[in-house]
Amino acid sequence: MEDLKPFPFIQYEQGEEGSFFFAEEAVWPDYSPKQINVTDRATILNFIIGLNGYTVCTGIDNGDLNNEKIMTVPLDTDETMLVGWITNERAKLSKAAQTYLDKLKQVIDSHGYKLIDD
Repeated sequence: MEDLKPFPFIQYEQGEEGSFFFAEEAVWPDYSPKQINVTDRATILNFIIGLNGYTVCTGIDNGDLNNEKIMTVPLDTDETMLVGWITNERAKLSKAAQTYLDKLKQVIDSHGYKLIDD
């Protein structure tokens, strides 16, 4: 993380109602003199490119959305991130939602990450 200090840290914020416990970043820089908070995912990508900045995320990128100017680099840390979703046992997923989850699992698996099933 020390190597990143000269660069702007751009953080996605879910708004004032968002919770620290649901943050998308597994680790934060100790201090960044150039920290920018955004509430729009398209903006974060534009800022990363335009300001030569960085963010901390899962590292699972979508080549269809991100161009060659965005790359993921693994951090040297012992921290881990568990990504998941919450379901309601009394509600059945729509066909579209199930298709989305199936595709999401394929993307996660294709990046070499472990899937934990129910």
